[in-house]
Amino acid sequence: MSEESKPRSPGCLSRIFSLFLFLAAVGLFVALYFVAQPQDLSDIKGYGSSKPPRDLTLALRNAQERGYPLTISEEDLNTWLSHTLEAKQGGVLGSKVELKGVAIRLEKDRAEVILERTIFGKPFTSSMYVRIEKLETSAGRETLVHRDGGEFVKDLPRLKKGGRLGRLVVPQGVLVLLLPSFGDLKTQFSSEIELAVESMARVTIEDDKLELDPREPGESDGLLPGTF
Repeated sequence: MSEESKPRSPGCLSRIFSLFLFLAAVGLFVALYFVAQPQDLSDIKGYGSSKPPRDLTLALRNAQERGYPLTISEEDLNTWLSHTLEAKQGGVLGSKVELKGVAIRLEKDRAEVILERTIFGKPFTSSMYVRIEKLETSAGRETLVHRDGGEFVKDLPRLKKGGRLGRLVVPQGVLVLLLPSFGDLKTQFSSEIELAVESMARVTIEDDKLELDPREPGESDGLLPGTF
């Protein structure tokens, strides 16, 4: 007869549990370390620029009214934001938190909207990824704004990259507490967002540029140049 397997000793289970707690603590410490490290924004073109901005509101209106495509570079966008943003911080910690600025990094198929703050004098960044999708439905064209930057892992399509706290990429659900701050930005620039996103038939986000076109697919491309 084969011998019965001996039950695992309580001491072994205790060591396994202790190891698990140790690894969890190390993982939490590493995550907090990267959260505390602000993003490097030096690669974002136009952020903090003091040069006169391009009038994007006028450019958007002209493209919409005259029906021609428009290209907005990352530098154009961030230079304009640097001059038009009303940077203020409200809430309970308003006196201890300062909003330094807002930067937008344009990458293939997504934009990263970054808030740069100081909290008790220490630099801190938080960001949200945004993707824009245009759908043709029986009711007409529909604009979908996705608050994510794509999948974390292909095998887990529902787990989306929401943005970053410091340098740590976090899931979409973690950014719930930051939604009011991004909502304030949406309110401040509601007319520009309407012109650039809702009213355009085609919106394409590329590396360092935003391609906008008010014309429906199939309409003539031989009008005015898109770099107004």
